[in-house]
Parts: sequence; C-alpha cells; structure tokens
Amino acid sequence: MNSNSAATVTTVKLKVLEIAEQAGGPEQPPVNVTLKKGKSLGEVGGTEVFQGKMKYCDNGKKRTVDLVQAVFPANKKRIMPGNVKLQINLKNCNEFIGPLVTIVPNDPTTVPTNCLDIKINPDNSSMLIVTFLEPKPGEFVAYPALYFHTSNGVIDPGLGVKREPG
Repeated sequence: MNSNSAATVTTVKLKVLEIAEQAGGPEQPPVNVTLKKGKSLGEVGGTEVFQGKMKYCDNGKKRTVDLVQAVFPANKKRIMPGNVKLQINLKNCNEFIGPLVTIVPNDPTTVPTNCLDIKINPDNSSMLIVTFLEPKPGEFVAYPALYFHTSNGVIDPGLGVKREPG
C-alpha cells in the first residue's frame, strides 16, 4: 500500500452524554433523548435500516449524542445498587414495535450491555425506557449497540463520529 494515499485520523471527538446514577430515595425521571430517523443504510435481512440521530436538550440547545455514559462513584456506600435510566423519544409520530431492539452482536457474553430492562412507556408507544444496572465501582456503563424497531423501519443510532480536520 502506498503510504502517501493512506488516510490517517488525527483526532476523533465523541459527543458524550454523561448521566448520574439513580440510587435509593424517590424515583428520578429518566434522562431524555430524542431519536430521529435519517437516511437509509440499505436492507439488512430483508428489513430496511435507517441511520438515526440521537439528541438531548442542554440549556435549551439541542445537542447530538454519540455515546451515553453513566457515572457511578467508586467511594459511595449504600445498600441498594444504583442504576441509570435513559428515555428515548421517537420523532414524527413514529412508534416502537416488537421486538423492541436488536443487540449487536446478539451474544450478550461477548459484549455485556449491563442492561436491566428495555420497555415501551405504557402511556406513549413513541417512548422507550432503557434501564442499566450499576457496574463495578468506578466503571462506566456505555450505551450498547442497538437497532430500534419502529413503525417507520429499523433505526440504527450508530456512532456519528466526526473527524476533525488537520
């Protein structure tokens, strides 16, 4: 391979949404993000898959989410384990349908997701609530690789990594 023609990545910046743990006390509302269907990525197993953009509101400004991480302090002592809830809202009257999600790869022993529960909000089929289990002290829970099954097709949020110039 000619080294002059090889592309090099100098910097990759991920836009990370950090979520504080929920432990004990009254139930806290889930952190809310919106998921919009983007361009078609083609068919996978006879199903059309669309690129998705996840966004959240930060002081009134919409920001794109590349990765969701939950922060669990290592030095906190408590009886009950913590968890983190992410509430995903679909845009444009789209609705979640079963099966709700496909975890990629399908073998959870290969890529642990720390995922306790994935369910549709009973009052709103355009809203999905994902609950993650607390990992070992000091570790992060990373948003797993998921395909979302919706009435407008399967949406893959992916990681919208932007390569900075230079």
